[in-house]
Amino acid sequence: MEINYKTVATTTPPVILKGVNVTLSAEYENNAPGIVTFSCNGQFVEENSQRSDYLNFSGSYDCVNRTFSSVNGGPVSPVFLTLLEQPIMEFYNTIKKE
Repeated sequence: MEINYKTVATTTPPVILKGVNVTLSAEYENNAPGIVTFSCNGQFVEENSQRSDYLNFSGSYDCVNRTFSSVNGGPVSPVFLTLLEQPIMEFYNTIKKE
């Protein structure tokens, strides 16, 4: 029997991005993970807009290729996804340094 141990990293408490709670996590063995998973929920108001949307979605982000590998749930704001990349990459870079 082979036993594999993995490291799990997660943000505690959630990151608050423009009023939306964002939880980031990654699971990896030896090296930094390539994929960071996220879960988002909260009221998002776009800058210079009166529009307000409740966002509730999750997914994964490929930090090596800098692309969203999956996004599930909805509604999803393309503007918010663009903003989400920065905290994901900060989280990823922190893990890489450890």
